[in-house]
Amino acid sequence: MAEKRSATAGRAVGVEGPVGGEGFSNTAASVGGMKVLLGIGGSDDSIRALEKTAERAANTGDDLTVAIVENPSVEHSREDIEQKVTTVLGEFNLDAPIQHLEGDPGSALVDKAENEGFDQLVLGGGQTSPMGKIQVGSIAEFVLLNSHVTVTLVR
Repeated sequence: MAEKRSATAGRAVGVEGPVGGEGFSNTAASVGGMKVLLGIGGSDDSIRALEKTAERAANTGDDLTVAIVENPSVEHSREDIEQKVTTVLGEFNLDAPIQHLEGDPGSALVDKAENEGFDQLVLGGGQTSPMGKIQVGSIAEFVLLNSHVTVTLVR
């Protein structure tokens, strides 16, 4: 899907993959070398985003940082999530820093992305409703509404 830019907020928001699909679009994959922050909270959506983002970083040379946040809707511990991240990064031969963010997950991700000069913030999420509309969780919604850094949802 094409990137959409909000005229009033001055930020770009991308939703990658066809409706019900997965992964990054060809347009996104053709641009390389970006500084990318991946937010992961342990949900199935965030694990999918991890796999797709790691694959993209391996193919394009993106500078990837993984930020593990507290997600109250999942039962995985931060240690379990970090182990999964380490395993996936190893599958793609990536040596990306893994950091644990404290506090409100949405605020922590937005603050880190904006204060540390990231080009893109990637999250998993976005289910398609029967009416064809995208439904996102509370963390993704906060990030989408408040980030001045380009946000990409991987479904």
